Amino acid sequence: MKLVEELEKLGFEVSDEQKAAIEKKGWSDVISVSESDKKIQKVQSQLDNATEKLSQTEEALKAFDGVDAEGMKQKIAELEQANKDKDAQYQKDLQARDYHDAIEKLTADVKFSSNAAKKQFIADLEKEPLQMRDGKVLGFEDYLKGVQESDPDSFAKDPNGNAAKFTTPNGQQTDDNKADKVEESALRAAMGLPQKKED
Repeated sequence: MKLVEELEKLGFEVSDEQKAAIEKKGWSDVISVSESDKKIQKVQSQLDNATEKLSQTEEALKAFDGVDAEGMKQKIAELEQANKDKDAQYQKDLQARDYHDAIEKLTADVKFSSNAAKKQFIADLEKEPLQMRDGKVLGFEDYLKGVQESDPDSFAKDPNGNAAKFTTPNGQQTDDNKADKVEESALRAAMGLPQKKED
């Protein structure tokens, strides 16, 4: 629950009963302050970019005073190309930032063996980025499983010495997680142990 997480970060204790009430009211997916700030920064960046382009255009037009027609055409062509190049670079930077934010969010629930391992994992993903569609990174779970198999030391281990399981950011488990949970539940029932409470 995003709202519960934000409250706990601020030092508030939220009971199970309060969590249930929040879920029932539909308040669990309230946007966090950090996510809200990122959206504001993105809009501000777009506004700053447009303002800068306008200023550059006005300055360039001042230079056209007294210039012959052919010289003006050349200046206009150069200015248009410069604006196209700037737009292309801006879109590239924007996509890179959106991709980085998406990767940060996806890796938030992955248990790495150290911060250095996490940074290297993200750096590798940015060096050879996966595809994005509608704001979602495609093939992330398959990529993660591949790295867990090829470089298991980069990930934290559970009490049995296996790589810690990955859960998606919204708290829903992958198919492997669900299978393990069913197996654990059956084992607890057979041993007469109480079932584990959901997080």
